[in-house]
Amino acid sequence: MPRQFNDDPSRLRTPTLIVRLLAMVYDTLIVLAIWMLIGGIAVALNQGEAIDSPLGLATLKSLLLITTFLFLASSGHALDKPLA
Repeated sequence: MPRQFNDDPSRLRTPTLIVRLLAMVYDTLIVLAIWMLIGGIAVALNQGEAIDSPLGLATLKSLLLITTFLFLASSGHALDKPLA
């Protein structure tokens, strides 16, 4: 027998502070994994050398900022919640 899910928002409980903090930790771990992946790709494209030029650092930081924004925006949008 399939489980019945309650879609009525008035019957849902508000998440506690602990649940919200754990969700923030979970999202932070995903963002760190994405950053490590992007950093690894950037170093690989730089032939295994550290990225130490000002232009390379600015590009990498911009890319990290953009991907972080896209992840957080898409995770909120996937749940059909406002981004505020």
